[in-house]
Amino acid sequence: MMNGLSWMIYGAGVLGNIQGVLIGTAIVSGIGIAGYIAFSAMGADIGDVPKGTWKGGVRWAWVPFIIALLAALVPSASTVYLMAASEAGEAVVTSPDAKEMLNDLKSIIRKKLKEELGADSKSDS
Repeated sequence: MMNGLSWMIYGAGVLGNIQGVLIGTAIVSGIGIAGYIAFSAMGADIGDVPKGTWKGGVRWAWVPFIIALLAALVPSASTVYLMAASEAGEAVVTSPDAKEMLNDLKSIIRKKLKEELGADSKSDS
């Protein structure tokens, strides 16, 4: 059985692969559409498309843009690892033992600051 942290680590690997596929798809489809537009504009006969109808390619130009946008929105693996570490850190810090230790640490810091401030004021006189 996988817990939330395990799923985040698994997702980091998967998202890295998805991002690569999206980028590759955007590049290939962009090249294909640009080629279609260029050959059609030059008057090439492309299948059932009449010569000179390059506007059909422009109609599909949004596809690589949307795919590239999706690739940009997919977080990188390192971002997911940082999110997982943040979740784990929050669980540790919010535990009762950690809260008690943080309170003790705050008390020690306050005491040391008062001692240092008291020593500084005496040395200034």
